[in-house]
Amino acid sequence: MGVFMIALFLTAASRTTRDCTVGLYVYDICAWVWVREYLGLPASKFLRAAFLELIGITLALGIFLTIRFVFPFWGTAKDPKTQAGPDC
Repeated sequence: MGVFMIALFLTAASRTTRDCTVGLYVYDICAWVWVREYLGLPASKFLRAAFLELIGITLALGIFLTIRFVFPFWGTAKDPKTQAGPDC
């Protein structure tokens, strides 16, 4: 299940950064073009960068949470010397 979710996040990242033709020899990111037209935003490099930053943070957070909660055994080293037991 976790591998499927990570593959889904990576597929979303690939589709989000896919280029579309906007004009003759002009390409832009399809998701940004759709969001810009849907919300009526101006063609701004700053807004485009903020949109891509938001997408990147969302995808990284989704992959991190998937690894953290679906594969909890990764990154949790259990050292018997450091754990307090009932006989301490």
